[in-house]
Formats: sequence, structure tokens, C-alpha cells
Amino acid sequence: MDFVDTAKFALKSLFGQLIFIVLLIVCIDNLPIMVGQYLQKLQWLPHSLLIIAAIMAMQFGHSRLFIASCLLFASLYVGSIPTAYLTVEQVQHFLPLVLISSMVGLLWERDRGFSVYGLAASVSVMVASCSAVILTSMYLQSLSMPWLTQLFQQSTTVKALKFNGAEVLLMLIVQFIGLVRFTLKPTNRHAALMLVTLSVTGMMLYFGQLLPQLMLSLLAAAFCVLILHDSYNMAFKDELTGIKGRRALMQHTATLGKKYTVVMGDVDKFKRFNDKYGHEVGDQVLKMVATCVDEVSGGGKAFRYGGEEFTIVFQHKTAQQAKVFVEEVREAIGARPFLLRGTGREQNNAKGRNGAASTKRQEVFVTASFGIAERDNQLTEFEDVMKAADQALYKAKAAGRNCVQLAKQ
Repeated sequence: MDFVDTAKFALKSLFGQLIFIVLLIVCIDNLPIMVGQYLQKLQWLPHSLLIIAAIMAMQFGHSRLFIASCLLFASLYVGSIPTAYLTVEQVQHFLPLVLISSMVGLLWERDRGFSVYGLAASVSVMVASCSAVILTSMYLQSLSMPWLTQLFQQSTTVKALKFNGAEVLLMLIVQFIGLVRFTLKPTNRHAALMLVTLSVTGMMLYFGQLLPQLMLSLLAAAFCVLILHDSYNMAFKDELTGIKGRRALMQHTATLGKKYTVVMGDVDKFKRFNDKYGHEVGDQVLKMVATCVDEVSGGGKAFRYGGEEFTIVFQHKTAQQAKVFVEEVREAIGARPFLLRGTGREQNNAKGRNGAASTKRQEVFVTASFGIAERDNQLTEFEDVMKAADQALYKAKAAGRNCVQLAKQ
């Protein structure tokens, strides 16, 4: 993902989370008594969903979501249990800060697996984050800042604010730190953790209460959905280029009817390019080509078949109809320059006048060839159509590369 794609994903995901919080607050605020009584009979629901979310997180290796699910499960009970140092009221007072700071700590942590060391390291980061926030909160409580409390009471529509202004400010600062991390790396796992912090902050500032069972149930369900979505991406999307991979292609073949066209594409002289400039530059070229292929119009669906090969499938189109859109992709690839720094292998690590590596930049261009075949009475199976498209690709290579060839012409 480049910066623009990352920003788009972050804004889209954050907008969806904010809509979720607003709708949930509106629903809870106007929830009929009859529905509320019905939900009271489902006290087992958040427990069950959080257990399912923890099991799914463990199954798919998401250690941070496993810890988050366990922490939310524990919050169902610890809010009514006094400790040796804190009363029930104090526990309920600090619990939102614990949840928010824990999730933000996990946001800045990475998944370390389920070894004893990995879990201990993640929990240590979470505990350190909680301790820092709670100690700061206790210090702020000792300060007399009535102007800050009045500021928040006058500038917000808080219904039952149980925090002073300094604590509200601290909560918002921690929330902002989490948003920074999510914006820098907007993944599904971070979206799940960010959703918890937004939910806790919204509930505490708007209602002055802990997460109700309905919201915990929805958060657990969101965890499950995001874990499944993340696992789907891992299984069906190519890790390097971000477009769908061969497994997704094979699954897509089951949805094709009796009229479709298959395109096989290949980056020209990619091995020579890789040997000249290095594998790191080669990977960047594959990402650029994948972006162009994925932008194909005409209803085509793009996949990375493997190596430098890409596949495009057009449903309900003939080979001649698909050729127009494939030509657009070929021209886009050939017209897009790829910028190389002068420190690459092609400069043979030449040194500048002061012994520093040269920073001269160089523009290079790559091309791609494509072969197209459509399903007909002779080519009835997808494998046969793809093989014919592959043979057409070889024809394009033999014709001088950087061109499109049809299987039958």
C-alpha cells in the first residue's frame, strides 16, 4: 500500500467506525423498554461471543485480539469486584481508562504468537500503558483545575459525566495516540482495537457508564467479522501486490458461466530486469504492474497467477471485446515510469566525489505481453481456456513482446 491507498483505507475504516458508534448510541438512547427487557434475557450473549472471538483469534494467530477479547470478557466481572486498594466505585471509575489505554498499548504492539514469551511481552506492554495512564490520572486528580472541568462541561453535550476535565482530556489524548497508530497502519486488527477505544470513549463521555451488554456483543461480533475478513485476505490476496491471488482465481472459476474470456499477462524480460536491478526493485515493479492490471475496465477481474504472471477474467465478453481493455492495460504499464535511485545495482555501487553513494535518479520503463482466449465449443473447461491464453501469450512474446495476441486469429 502506498501513502494514498493507506490514507483512503484509514479514512474509510474510521468513517465506518464512527457511523457504527453514532448509530449505536442513538439506538441505545432510544431503545424501547420492551426491547431492553428482551435483551436482559440474553445476558449469555456477550460472554459467548467474546469466547468465540477469543477462540477464533487464537485459531488464526491474532494474539492481540485474543488478549483484547479476554480483557473485555474480564470487564464483565471486575467492575463489581473491589480490590484491596480500590472500592467498587473507584474500580468502575478507572476501568474505562484501563480499557482504552490497554487497547492503545496493543495498537502499538505487534502480534507475537501464543508462546509464553510472546503473550508475556504483549501483556507487559499493555500493563505498562495502563500504569502510565492511571498514574497520570491520579496525578491530575491531585491538581486543582476547575477551569478545565468547566470547559468540557460547557463545550460538550455530556449527559452524566463522572470524570473531571483533566481526566476527559487524558482520555482524549490517549484516544488520539491510538488514532495516530491506526492512521499509520490501518489494518483489520487495528480497526478492531480502535473500535473498542471509540466505543468506550463514546459510552463514558455520553452516558457516563461502562459498556452495556449490547455493545459488548456487537464488539465481539465485529471482532469475529474482522478476523474472518483478515483471514480471507491472507488466504485469497497476494501478499506482495495486494491484488487477488491464484486461490481466489480458482474460487472465481466456479462462478463463471458459459461465456467468458481469460487473459494471461507476463512482464517482459523480468528475469533480466531482476538480475540487473535486484529483487527489491523487481518487487516494486511487480506492485506497479499489479496496480495497472487491477485497474482494468470492462468488468475484468485481475489476479496474480504467480511470479511475474497475471490473469484477467472477463465474464460475458468475447476475446475481441476484451482485447480493447487489455490494450489499455498494456499501454498504461508501458507509459508508467519507474524511478530508480542511483544506488542500485545498475550503478555498480559507484561512489561519489566525497565517497558517498550517488543519489542520481533514473527512470526506467517496463512492458508486458498478453494472450487472450475465450470459452467456446472446443474449449469448455477453464483449464483449457487458460492454457490457450497461455499459448497466445507465447505468440505475443514471439511477435516482439509488448503486444496482445488472441488465441484464434
